[in-house]
Amino acid sequence: MNLDGRIVVTGDDLGLLKAIDVGSGKVVFQTSISSADDRRRVAVTHLSRTGARDNIVVCTSDGAIHQLLNFRDVATVPGRLEGGTVGIGELDEHRALLCSPAGELHFLQDKILIPSSMTVGNNIQCMQTSQKERILAVAGKEQELELWDLQHEKSTFRAKNVASDELGLRVPVDNRCIAFTSKEDTKIVAVGTGLGRLRLYDTRCGQRRPVQDLDTSLNRRNGIPSACTAIDVWNRSEPGSVVVATGDGDLRAFDLRSKQVQGVFRGHSGSIKTIRSHQSEPLLASGGFSRFLLIHDVKSRAQLAKVYVINRVMGVVWAPENSGKQLASKLPADVNLSRGSSLTHSQPKKRRSESSR
Repeated sequence: MNLDGRIVVTGDDLGLLKAIDVGSGKVVFQTSISSADDRRRVAVTHLSRTGARDNIVVCTSDGAIHQLLNFRDVATVPGRLEGGTVGIGELDEHRALLCSPAGELHFLQDKILIPSSMTVGNNIQCMQTSQKERILAVAGKEQELELWDLQHEKSTFRAKNVASDELGLRVPVDNRCIAFTSKEDTKIVAVGTGLGRLRLYDTRCGQRRPVQDLDTSLNRRNGIPSACTAIDVWNRSEPGSVVVATGDGDLRAFDLRSKQVQGVFRGHSGSIKTIRSHQSEPLLASGGFSRFLLIHDVKSRAQLAKVYVINRVMGVVWAPENSGKQLASKLPADVNLSRGSSLTHSQPKKRRSESSR
């Protein structure tokens, strides 16, 4: 598959935003975000594109909200969320929804952060929104999956913890990531846990416990499963594949129809922090502590590109196709990254040691 003109925006743990042409491996735009208090670098925690426009919402670890405007400059939104943000929900082309770990909701509209009167729980660790039905899904630490109707501001579904284990002990609740399995329907929700379980909830069947509980860990160290770190659904027009990332660097696709593993996306050597599927093409972008941005074909699970981005990748988002072509036609930035780079962690250390002699 030809990747020329495909642009992926990455945010890292040092506050750098990079627009990378994954076809050539070149950075076509780069900027940095600093804390407004003491000008220190802050880590990017979440990235999201607002509707069909070129603006990208950026959340940082200090709770501040920024907007990357048409790949020109970064505007900081007045105000911040205490404790940071757990996710960004896309409502329409002009509005986005943000949630704090304390369950406080804020609407981002026209560069203004508007607090909501709703509170959706406590110890929230993940959230997801449905644009069509205005449904918000939240879950977290000792916080089971709960669905909220944003229009009527009421809870419509609250999950129940799974049964006790074989020793009769209560299973701790630690939900890390969440996703609706269909763009048109919010009845089935996928949740990844800190114990490496992928749980599917169906609100139509009348039960509050998951209808499916799958193990996502490929490599268990000392019998301890690896936590799920991210979930994404490629074909949301109809129930398709759920892609789950773990802290061990495993990236697996699960078929919702057969409830079995479809295959494995290989190439990561460290914890995966973020995955994002393309809005129209069967492409999957992922990154994490290995400092590589990987592009896979969702159908064949083949690795199409591997770009070394120097820092830990904390968030990825695909740029709109029209802006991607415009950026790809421009001259590259100062930093040039090669596609399928063989640069490893030991090489930068070698260069620093040589320069110190």
